[in-house]
Amino acid sequence: MKASSILSLISLVIAGAVAAPANYEKRQFGGMNFGGMGGGMPDFGAMGGMGGGMPNFGGMGGGMPDFGAMGGMGGGMPNFGGMGGGMPNFGGAAPAAAPAAAPAAATAPVGAAPVGATAPVGAAPVAATAPVGAAPVAATAPVGAAPVAAAPVGATAPVAAAPVGATAPVAAAGAAPVAAAGAAPAAAAGGSCSGKTLVSDTDLNIGGRKVIVKFPAGYTGDKAVPLLINFHPIGGSADGWAMQSQTAQAALADGAIVAFMDGEQGPMGQAWNVGPCCTDADDVQYTRDFIKEITAQSCIDSTRIYAAGFSMGGGMSNYSGCMLSDVIAAAAPSAFDLSQEIVDAGKCVPSRPFPILNFRGTADNVVMYEGGLSQVVPGKPITFLGAKNNLAEWAKMNGCTGEPTANSPAAGCEMYENCSGGVKVGLCTIEGGGHSEGPGQTGWDFLKQWTLA
Repeated sequence: MKASSILSLISLVIAGAVAAPANYEKRQFGGMNFGGMGGGMPDFGAMGGMGGGMPNFGGMGGGMPDFGAMGGMGGGMPNFGGMGGGMPNFGGAAPAAAPAAAPAAATAPVGAAPVGATAPVGAAPVAATAPVGAAPVAATAPVGAAPVAAAPVGATAPVAAAPVGATAPVAAAGAAPVAAAGAAPAAAAGGSCSGKTLVSDTDLNIGGRKVIVKFPAGYTGDKAVPLLINFHPIGGSADGWAMQSQTAQAALADGAIVAFMDGEQGPMGQAWNVGPCCTDADDVQYTRDFIKEITAQSCIDSTRIYAAGFSMGGGMSNYSGCMLSDVIAAAAPSAFDLSQEIVDAGKCVPSRPFPILNFRGTADNVVMYEGGLSQVVPGKPITFLGAKNNLAEWAKMNGCTGEPTANSPAAGCEMYENCSGGVKVGLCTIEGGGHSEGPGQTGWDFLKQWTLA
């Protein structure tokens, strides 16, 4: 071969290598359809990465325990793939160098390792456009996937709230009001600490499902403490979420016990039944059974049991306010709403006024801030109320009047403070925020002030 031909060939190879990162990124996320070469996912474009093919969100090109097999040729983005995946509990071996791509987000997620799970095969598109002000990674996560980014609340001015009518609350007449912070809890609410010997981290089996229970440092079991039940996202697990949740970390640091429950297996992995989606399990009874078991074994203040969760777990913690308000004192859900189907059917009927603070990102392309129909989970469509409508619905059910207070409890939040039983109902809007858990300390500080009267 002539020298000139060899030089021409080398030039072509170099040019292709220079263009590769941009092409790779486009293939990995497929413009607005999240795709690329290989694989082929209807409505989400062809699956990114060479060879496609992710068993349960992993395999060649993905690779996360709880979301699929190991590794992924090429991986894609730092902290989101590479050879072996490279994230504790969400990847394989330590990540090798990966092709350059857009950063996951301008700010790191609040205490949660980002996950670049691609959308499920055959899923309907979540959104036609990329999220505003957020990395495109947020658009690729399945409903309830682990967090991608969580910009701190407080970056923007408060969002004006639509006025809420003075409809009477759904809470049962004569229901006992919720006591606000400041009231001294019973020395051992729900019973004596005597004979309750569980004082260190353990796994329980409740109806064939695992529940991880974590205890605060130095806990001795000689006084009753709060309990936070923290629900994992769809396709996740108690093990995975126990290592990520910032709300859980804040609660543990403040002396609370935290529980992480495994959801039932569904079409997209472990998930929760919040009405129209995403399993057929009785998660309300499952939660009650766990509360009965843990309060029998550990010295827990039964007037201070709280719910939180992210994505599908945020759905379950919203749902807890409808179905478990007799045992759950308050909730702080992230990245999920009540469903239109549940509200329209009149199935959200709290037994008393229920304090709740939701966290929602304006650029969430999994559970849209504006709400709407999602058909991501095969055979289980769900219609999200949307962040503002969800706030209005909770305010109506709690008999809230007037306008919400801006920047309460933090910048970017709004809080109805004139509600039945003295409860509060709020929404923290994260401008440009994607599908992520809200700031954990803000969530926990809201929860811990409430007790069942």
